[in-house]
Amino acid sequence: MYRVLFAWLLLGAPALGSVIDSAVFINELHYDNDGTDQGEFVEVAAPLSWRDLSSITLTLYNGGNGQSYSGPTPLSSFTRRDVAGPFAFYTLDVSLQNGAPDGLALAQHDQVLQFLSYEGTFAAQNGIAQGLISTDMGVREEPNTPLDWSLQLSGRGDSYQDFTWELLSPASYGSVNTRQSMLPEPASVVAWLIGLSALGWLRRAQRRRAAGAP
Repeated sequence: MYRVLFAWLLLGAPALGSVIDSAVFINELHYDNDGTDQGEFVEVAAPLSWRDLSSITLTLYNGGNGQSYSGPTPLSSFTRRDVAGPFAFYTLDVSLQNGAPDGLALAQHDQVLQFLSYEGTFAAQNGIAQGLISTDMGVREEPNTPLDWSLQLSGRGDSYQDFTWELLSPASYGSVNTRQSMLPEPASVVAWLIGLSALGWLRRAQRRRAAGAP
């Protein structure tokens, strides 16, 4: 999980993106299905050792105008569900827009961990992701998607960039995904937090330079 963080740090982070390799990440969601949309939700995976749930927030974005329409909602407001190895899964039942595109941003304090979108990309005009361009998940739920399907991460690993988004059935609401294996958590999350803090400083420095500040 640390390889991406420290590669950016060593290279001076010339172009920070809208996703970093995080131990806390959006793991599954459902936003569109055949007929009236039902059972919409977002699921977040986090290490069991993570205690400060209120520091992680989810903000939902309308891709049509780049404005947030819900949140920031702290992870402490989500419902804790199943546990898989060293990870716990948290779900939020929420109505998700299904235009083309729309998106969602996961953040820790003022640092964006993920700014993801479905059915295209867009730039956030306000909120925690302001100034960032979303990263398209690469998969979508079409209007004829069966009710029990969802977008899920698949693969084997212990952080976001170890996995790949897929449209899978059935939904694995609140538990490890259908084609996912959660490896043991690294010995400590401290290194990730240090890297995250440094990335936050670099992003703020880039914004100051863009604004013409010394």
